[in-house]
Amino acid sequence: MRKVLSFVIVMIIFGAWQIGCARQEQEVMPLPMGAETNMDHGDEHKSGAETVVGVREIVIIATEFAYEPSTITLEEGETVNITLINEGQVEHAADFGDLGLHLHTQPGAKDSGSLVAEEAGEYEIICTVAGHEDAGMVGSVDVEHAHGEY
Repeated sequence: MRKVLSFVIVMIIFGAWQIGCARQEQEVMPLPMGAETNMDHGDEHKSGAETVVGVREIVIIATEFAYEPSTITLEEGETVNITLINEGQVEHAADFGDLGLHLHTQPGAKDSGSLVAEEAGEYEIICTVAGHEDAGMVGSVDVEHAHGEY
């Protein structure tokens, strides 16, 4: 009986040790403040990384769970560079849908890319991180015709 009890205790200790080791292997280290990231979610949209010299620069700040500014206005045919800066405590993204740009950042990081506003209209910006869109993390891009309407 003593041998069985000793064996059970050893197995419990060994199992607890294994669980602890497995958890340590799964930990993800956060990026240092200011570190850049360029993560692609595998969709057909281009991720950041490509910017264009000599065009308007737009900075969007991501927090829990909003963009600032939440709406940006572009002119039809305009090319812009957009930088997403994550000032929140969790990862965030900005997917510009039909405009073809997807930016993704960890806390304290930024991601940049360019887009061309080819057609006038209203386009949605959504955070593609699970649950963030439902929490209200959405914005819009208003692309106006050269004479100011869309």
